[in-house]
Amino acid sequence: MRYLLQTLLLFFFLFAPLYFVTHLFFNVFHIVNPTLFLFISLLLAGYFYKNCQSLFIEEIEAIPPAIQIILAILTLLLIVINFLVGIDDSGDAYFYHLNIAVPLALYHNVFDYSLYDLDSYSEGYPKFANFLQAIAIAWTGYFWGYGLISILIIPCSFIVVYKLARQLQFLPQQSAWIGLLYACNPINISQATTGYIDTIQSIYVLVLMMLACYPASLAVFSLFLLNIVVLVNIKFTGLLLGASLFSFYLLLNRDFLLKQWQKGLGLCVIAGGFAVLHYAHNWLTYGTLVFPFIDSAFAKVIADLYIVQEGYFARLLRLFWTVPQSLSVLAIYDTVHGAFSFLWYPLPLFILFAWFKAIYQRNTYFIAILGIFCFLLALDPVLSIGRYVVYFQCIGFLALAYVLSPRYQWILPLLTIAYLTLAGYSLLNPETGIIQRRLAYFAQRQVFLQSIQSQRRQFFDFYYDINAACPGYYWLLRFYQVPVKLVETPPQGDNFFYIHRKEYQQHCEVDTHFLAAIDAQIQQTEQGQTLKLSAKNPAAQENCQLCVSEYGCLYLPFHIYTMTINLSHVFHFQTAGEKQLQLTCRALNGDLTEKTLKWTVEKAL
Repeated sequence: MRYLLQTLLLFFFLFAPLYFVTHLFFNVFHIVNPTLFLFISLLLAGYFYKNCQSLFIEEIEAIPPAIQIILAILTLLLIVINFLVGIDDSGDAYFYHLNIAVPLALYHNVFDYSLYDLDSYSEGYPKFANFLQAIAIAWTGYFWGYGLISILIIPCSFIVVYKLARQLQFLPQQSAWIGLLYACNPINISQATTGYIDTIQSIYVLVLMMLACYPASLAVFSLFLLNIVVLVNIKFTGLLLGASLFSFYLLLNRDFLLKQWQKGLGLCVIAGGFAVLHYAHNWLTYGTLVFPFIDSAFAKVIADLYIVQEGYFARLLRLFWTVPQSLSVLAIYDTVHGAFSFLWYPLPLFILFAWFKAIYQRNTYFIAILGIFCFLLALDPVLSIGRYVVYFQCIGFLALAYVLSPRYQWILPLLTIAYLTLAGYSLLNPETGIIQRRLAYFAQRQVFLQSIQSQRRQFFDFYYDINAACPGYYWLLRFYQVPVKLVETPPQGDNFFYIHRKEYQQHCEVDTHFLAAIDAQIQQTEQGQTLKLSAKNPAAQENCQLCVSEYGCLYLPFHIYTMTINLSHVFHFQTAGEKQLQLTCRALNGDLTEKTLKWTVEKAL
């Protein structure tokens, strides 16, 4: 497991940021060469790794084996679910995240908005989180492979929080329990296998805190700046988070930076240039840094849709101590209130106690960590929605371990067991569990999904309602190279799938239209009794079976329109008398159609 953890650190915080920056740089000059991008990124990653190798290796061997096993089992289980159990049902993924991720996977161009096909807000949205999803889609060759990123965030969260705790002088076993607590928090679990990016943003907030606490060097500062670049390119709120964390680094490492101010300034200028490329492109293209907002008044209107109109303290209480409507809603990735779960209820009190203890002990580093967590939380414009501030749960776990005396450290594994139990419930509960939702979502669209990956797609038209606001479905068809037609009104025809969304409905629907019929006749010809089978629109029928007395049954190819069989030549019956033939087909909607014929055989052969 420790090799996986090292690999995840290298991928998320070294290779992927360099791969993204390489795309940014070359795409500005309209250069698109994935092989070149990969080669340069690997070279740069090797150089960085050589200079800060210890950061990726040290401390990992001290992780207790039992915790490694738990983490490995949970990760493997989620990977199996992602690739073998149903499909993702996250609304925002199909609404706009996949409208970024799939074009990036197909075209490797961050700035050419003409490749997006469907006009939406996605074009001007920061793209690094979806860039990670694009890597997963491209490297797995599986459309829903993007869910792998939100899964790997879980073990990655563990190792980042573990290393942060070690920098704060917690013991290895304490740090491991703190890391596992954060890794298994309800939002991490509920967003696993989905296209949501909240947990992705939070892990970059945490790794920047960890790097700020790490012994300063130019290599570590370079790595810090590299991850600042990608944080500001995940969401627009990344600008506030990035600026705050940069100031945090300057505060903790001011002595080092004063000595290395010339090199440090040069690195800051380079990183700043890459960090603002997306926003500069927005300005040149749309005349605004944060597309689609032109004026702040309109931005406030949109924000008010998510913010409960109440005082700041009331919103804070709603974030910390809202009782979920039911236990099952904790399994929903977009839980608005109570997302930290009831298990987190006492932890804000421990955060308060930790402030008093750290000030009393003059623990400067812990005071700084408490301060930056609380400051970032105060900056968030949508405070009461838990999934937007996933990272804040971490300070609750750190504070708990800091306040508890050695005598009561057993509370950490006990609380971890409770979180793992809640994680299991989020996966398995029959109402809104991840497995149940994925299976139900797939079952409702099974015919459509099977059709785009089979010969049937040659006989059907695929229509996408341009007003459906579900571009993920459009890109699903493009990913599997299925021709798709954009329409504004419901189509007419015999065979088609129609993707649309009713007003105020969360998910897109797929209507299937087809005509199907079968026929069987026996005719007397000069050659003897002849059977004529026919199927109208055979592409809409499957598992057609021909059953004949004495011979049993045979599957017929669904693409056969007509078939003529000379009964006397083909079938040699052992006995005379009445014989029966039955033709059965199952239509796409599950309806069974059948035709039965009877005839008499005069004598046996």
